[in-house]
This record gives sequence, structure tokens and C-alpha cells, in this order.
Amino acid sequence: MINNKTVVVLGAGASKPYGYPIGLELRNQIIENFVNWYRESIVNHLRLTSDKQGFLNNAQNFVDTFKKSSNLSIDLFISRNPKFNNIGKLAIVLAIINSEIKSEYRNEIDEPTQDWYSYLYHRMTENLIDKNDISISNNQIDFITFNYDRSFDYFLYDSFNNSFSEISYDKKIQELNKIIIHHINGIYAPIQKTYRSQNYSYKSKHLNYNADTLTKNIEVIYSNRSSELLNGINDKLDNAERVFFLGFGYANENLNALDIPNRWKKRAPQIFGSAFGFTNNEIAVITSKLNNEKYRKSADIKIVNCDCLSLLREYL
Repeated sequence: MINNKTVVVLGAGASKPYGYPIGLELRNQIIENFVNWYRESIVNHLRLTSDKQGFLNNAQNFVDTFKKSSNLSIDLFISRNPKFNNIGKLAIVLAIINSEIKSEYRNEIDEPTQDWYSYLYHRMTENLIDKNDISISNNQIDFITFNYDRSFDYFLYDSFNNSFSEISYDKKIQELNKIIIHHINGIYAPIQKTYRSQNYSYKSKHLNYNADTLTKNIEVIYSNRSSELLNGINDKLDNAERVFFLGFGYANENLNALDIPNRWKKRAPQIFGSAFGFTNNEIAVITSKLNNEKYRKSADIKIVNCDCLSLLREYL
């Protein structure tokens, strides 16, 4: 059970052990595969008399421009080229869907020694011994994710649903829905709305998508976010005793979106972060970013060159 008020902030690296792309991998997947994904999932199913080749030409133009831009981030490219906003978001979603279809959990992942989902779930449920005690929401933990994928949402649902087979489905879902995962960039189909629905259920390969439906809930990092979302995030961060950054790149735009470190002018939480593959100098720069020296003389910040699981095992 997690008893200290804890906020976990997820970056792309947090989903990588489960089959999702990070950084250049996402860029390369979009460049190599988007036109085919678009043809198979959208264009081939259009019930229009208009020229379908025109849609494919637009998709190819987007891919060619993105490739030649040398922009490493699809978010940055969309921000610089708003005419590609809709098709750029669709490219992100189709990349996520194709990764979702191939995603794995638990001992089936390529590197089981990096399975932090299972470790955290165990910590959150290890005291729930009685078959009728499903009070997972008693954990003092909240989640903020910059990721477009639904892997962590589904893992919690799948694990919790199968942990208590003698409890009614509705009662389990009611309890699980008390754990909020704030998707700061949106999510194309919330898991909570698909528990009993075949529409966009996890790992299902839908060949007939509606582009507008897929992208309407997606925002890129430079977008303005709803006050409702920001208020929920602000409340959790302001009252946190500990903040964990997992698989996070510590990009300025992502930290700015959370108003970190400026938000902690008086009382600051302990901060722990994974920095797998980062150099000592890069870790020093990250630590400086997270410490608001204007308001504090020092900060309890531990940024460690390790994977997500190692960080949680050491400090959670």
C-alpha cells in the first residue's frame, strides 16, 4: 500500500518495456508506415465518391514534409505546421494502435526485469488479502501521463479484474475508477469507456476507423489544455509529498506544462526520477531544472541513471 501522497509522472520511456515507441522510434514508424496504415484503416473504408487517391496523396505529402523537416518530435512538427494538425494527430493515434496490438505484459515482455507495472500493482494491492477487500483506491497515489497510449490504464484494469474473481464486475469497476490517470495530451479512447464495449477495446484490430473520432480527444504538447484537467493536476502536484518521474525526458515544454519547478514556492516534495542512459552532466542539468533555487536553498532531488523498475524498488 502506498501511504505517502505520491504523484507518478509518466513519459514515453515508461511504456517502452511494453512495446511502445519512444522519440525517434515514433518518428521512424510514422515515416515508414503511416501511408499504409491510413490506406488500410481509413481510406479503403470511405463511403465517398471522391478521389481516394487524393487522400493518399495528402498523407504522402505529410510524411515527406515531416521526414525532410528533420524535426525529431511529431508534436513540434505539428506545432510548426498547423495545416498538418489533423493528419499529424491521426498519425500518432495509428502508431499507438499498431503498437497496442503487439503490446505484451508481465513475463511476456522482452525484458521482464523492467516490468515496473507489475511491481507497482503488487505494492498497491499487497495488503488486500481478504477476497472482499478490494480497496485499491486507499493508495495515496495519482498518475499524470504525457503518453498517448493506454497500456498502463489497461494493465490496472486487467490485473484488478482478474485479482478478485468472486467480486461483481460492477463493484470492481466502481472501485477501480476512483484511481484517476490524468492524460495530459489526451487519449483516443479511454479504457473506462470500453470495459464492456467492443468499440476500440484494447488490442483489437479495427480496420474501419473514423478519423475524427480517433483524433478529437488528442492534443499535442504545445496545445492549450482544459481548465478541468489542469485543476486536477495542480491539486495533486501541490499536495504531493513525493513525485516520481518515470521514463521522462525532462523536456522544457513538458515541465512548463506542469509549471515545474515554479509551483513549489514554499513546500516542495521529494523528487525521484529515472534517467536511463543519461550522462552525469545531463543528470546535473535535469536536477537544476527541477530545483527552484529562487524559493528554496536546496531540494531533495534524486535523478538516477536507471530504469523505471529499479527507481521504484529503491525509493517507492
